Amino acid sequence: MSNMLTSHPYIFSILPLFTVVCVILFRGRRRQLTRVALYSGLACLPCSLLALTDREYWRPARLGGGPIGVEDLLFTFTTGAVVWLCSAWPYRRDLRMPSHLPASRVAKRILLWGLPSEALQAALWLAGLDYMSAMLLASVPLLTVLLVRRPRLWILAFSGLAFFVPAHFAGFKLAFATLPDLVLQWNKQGPWAAGFLGVPAGELAWAAAFAILWPVVMASALEVEFRAAGAAAASSGL
Repeated sequence: MSNMLTSHPYIFSILPLFTVVCVILFRGRRRQLTRVALYSGLACLPCSLLALTDREYWRPARLGGGPIGVEDLLFTFTTGAVVWLCSAWPYRRDLRMPSHLPASRVAKRILLWGLPSEALQAALWLAGLDYMSAMLLASVPLLTVLLVRRPRLWILAFSGLAFFVPAHFAGFKLAFATLPDLVLQWNKQGPWAAGFLGVPAGELAWAAAFAILWPVVMASALEVEFRAAGAAAASSGL
């Protein structure tokens, strides 16, 4: 077991949080909140394919030794669920989602919005931009379009940034403390490798961009609404 912890720290860094998230999703009392969090995690799974483009940023040891593995699936599902929980928790009493929204319609919306962003990211990467910078730049047009379409969703973008980024940072600090070999998975000569309080700067930049964009994508795709009282409380800082 100790050899596995040393040789494959990536899988062991995500398994505990994945377990906790699954308990919350299937045992949590706020069913409206956890239902959307489950959808958010599932919708995020295709983002695992981005692991094929980030090898200059980090090279984690994956089970099976391939360029993409079960670790990436666990990570994308877990972070997709957690970012929704972080962004929506302050407004958990005020969220409303249609009870019968066809899954095909939601999937079409996410594909319609996501594919151009992924294509732009791939184009920037192929043009020579590093993986992380390409991802950050590619997220801006989609976020702009969605917020112009539904300006009130800035509430979720702000709370996602405020709560997910510190949680992501704390998770990394804990993982590095318990799995010292995990830090060796990053390319220290690569872009965004500089540390901020012991955490790669790229991880914090990614967390900020993801926390701002993904809750807005999910709320738009699932037609999530806020009660007027909740929006008023949020804007007043309560």
